[in-house]
Amino acid sequence: MNQIGSIEWGCILNVRPNARKENIVKILWIDDWDLFIMFDDGVKYIYDIQTESSRSYTYNLNTITKEQWKFEFKEKLERRLAHMYISQEELADRVGTTQPMISKYINGDAMPGLYMFHKIVDAIGCNDRDLLFQDYEKM
Repeated sequence: MNQIGSIEWGCILNVRPNARKENIVKILWIDDWDLFIMFDDGVKYIYDIQTESSRSYTYNLNTITKEQWKFEFKEKLERRLAHMYISQEELADRVGTTQPMISKYINGDAMPGLYMFHKIVDAIGCNDRDLLFQDYEKM
């Protein structure tokens, strides 16, 4: 397991105030602001240090459904835009689509095709893995 520093420990305690170091199975920085935390009881969270919020992470590559895949994409896209202070209108201009279409992606009502997906990745300066579901438990 990775070394638990003071920042990581603060995140862990925000998710589970009574946690002890021996309860932590895995921690992994996903990006500059998201920390994956797995406890010895199998419960997994992603903690956002910028918003100081967490969400449960309940699936893996073997169990993820199409709806969960869409949810992961919309969450990652929405959060990345917020962290980078990019509006839906600005992203739409960068990729050559409309704000209502970007809104559909962010609301989980639509998924971009491969071409548009790569335009989005390029426009916000990330790689494709930053917006797709990853099985952090296996990383």
